[in-house]
Amino acid sequence: MTATDFQTVAANETAVRAMHDAFRRRDFPAGAQLFAPLFSNHGKQVPREAVVAVWTDICTRFPDARLDVLDLVAEGGWVVVRNAYSGTHRGVGQLPVDGGFMVGLPPTGRPFSVEHIHMYRFQDGLIVEHYACRDDIEMMAQLGLPLALPGVEAHNRAVIERMHEAMRQRGLTAQLEFFAPMVRSHGFPATRDDIRAVLEDIETTFPDVSFEVHEIVAEGDRVMGRYTLRGTHLGVQRLPFVHGGFLAGAEPTGRSFTAQHVHIFRLQGGLIVEHDAVQDNLEMARQLGLTVQAPARGE
Repeated sequence: MTATDFQTVAANETAVRAMHDAFRRRDFPAGAQLFAPLFSNHGKQVPREAVVAVWTDICTRFPDARLDVLDLVAEGGWVVVRNAYSGTHRGVGQLPVDGGFMVGLPPTGRPFSVEHIHMYRFQDGLIVEHYACRDDIEMMAQLGLPLALPGVEAHNRAVIERMHEAMRQRGLTAQLEFFAPMVRSHGFPATRDDIRAVLEDIETTFPDVSFEVHEIVAEGDRVMGRYTLRGTHLGVQRLPFVHGGFLAGAEPTGRSFTAQHVHIFRLQGGLIVEHDAVQDNLEMARQLGLTVQAPARGE
């Protein structure tokens, strides 16, 4: 590289840092002046005034928004930046920025912090091209907002349907491959091994356990299923928190049961990350001829 090349690279780097400083000071017009009058943003030509509009919308949605530089690399006409993007959701945005998931959504009051990678190409001292890779899904998760990705509901429903088919062919433990390594189950953190222990305990207690699917409803990142569970009590349940705990240690009755279940799964990246269920354990106990001890008042 020539001395002029080094000077150009240094000038580009300085311009990108100045842009971040303008965002920090909320001097949006000053930041926009570092862009060409017409520049390419993700392959689309937009005027520099769009920078002001986008930054204004971001700071309306997140009044304390920060875009901090973690790493910066400059070579030739390109400057690549790794950013920490953070803020608190306290306003309503109107532009389809940050993936377009939050347009018109009421504030959650929750904070977020994610990383971005931004690439800027310079020509004659101005930004003429921009690309970004953002972790919008993680941001939405931290804000507690449902994802409405095009096709995500159909995809999540298909994942659960594949899980059902695997369970029919290989038993309840076949569903483990559809769970993330760490999930929340009934509000508590659980590993795949924790879930495996529960499923194996059910299969030991009811070796012929089977299920029937009645409805599946998918919305956002959640899938709900209504089921009928059937089985014959031929083994001894070990775990005290399965089926309400009334079966733990009970000798097999040899009786069969049919009970209703509703399960709700939250998916992220094609895997189940959260699970809750409502089960008619009292009806199951009645059919098995077992007595359920109600908790004492105040427990």
